[in-house]
Amino acid sequence: MSDTRDVVYQSIPEAISVSIDPTPIVLSPSTHMAIEDHWNRLMASGKTFTRGITYTVTSMTQEAGGLRVTVQSTDYAHYLATVHGVIDRERCRVIHSTGAVITANSHVLVGKMASWTAWAGRWQLCGGGLSAEDSDGLHIDLERSLLRELREELGLTQDDVKAITPLWLKFGGPWNFLVVVYGVWIRASHEEFLQRYTHFAKATSQQGELPEFSEVYPVFLDAATIQQWLSLTSRDPMVDYLSGILQRLPGKA
Repeated sequence: MSDTRDVVYQSIPEAISVSIDPTPIVLSPSTHMAIEDHWNRLMASGKTFTRGITYTVTSMTQEAGGLRVTVQSTDYAHYLATVHGVIDRERCRVIHSTGAVITANSHVLVGKMASWTAWAGRWQLCGGGLSAEDSDGLHIDLERSLLRELREELGLTQDDVKAITPLWLKFGGPWNFLVVVYGVWIRASHEEFLQRYTHFAKATSQQGELPEFSEVYPVFLDAATIQQWLSLTSRDPMVDYLSGILQRLPGKA
């Protein structure tokens, strides 16, 4: 189940530039206090989240040359307070990339988030929050971010990728997050990938880390199969962009 109200998909702009304003965002005392209280409650409940850097969108302009986005640094506590409904103003509005990973035999890989994550049980595509390593200090490289997420979440390297192409820009939804959706075509079939992923998840656990996905499910890219899968998972948590992207993918394989 996902909240798809007001979700909008548009063709990818000619270019997307994401610039970093080096000034950290300044929140009002009341918002700051609400974020701190929420974070302390999460930690007291046994959560083990890391309070790392998060980027929030502060301006966005559509120009002849493409879309220009400016972000400022905040932290993960601000993001969680936003998505948990703790604050209703000065919310964290993220931008990130996500990948519709398409196998050599025309299956798209959909992951279910593990129980230890902030989105336990949620179905989504590979991709997520930006990190400092996605930046040169002045700009964010969304494709580099996605390649990092492919490695961290699915164990895929750049050599495994046959092609990567931006497809759509998603905005709107409950928090009006910006998502750049890429098509990622890999060389492996879904059977070959799942065999490799089993080894990757096991090796990740043996290294003392936890895989971000508890399950990766390959959905065949035809309209009937996609609709059947969406019906079967309709009661599960689902990221707001997923159903719309899956229904747009047939014909892209």
